[in-house]
Amino acid sequence: MDDPLTIYLGIIVLFFFIVLLSLIIFNMNSDIEEDEKKKENSWWNDLINWFSTGS
Repeated sequence: MDDPLTIYLGIIVLFFFIVLLSLIIFNMNSDIEEDEKKKENSWWNDLINWFSTGS
């Protein structure tokens, strides 16, 4: 269980999860504050809609 590869892989996965979660929270906050600007540059919302529809 103390295999260095397992430890490094766990750190990478944890770091990726934290970054993804912070990006989602930051995007939600900026959507509330800058709704008009987000309508011009809404690639994140387009990506979410693309995954939601599955097409």
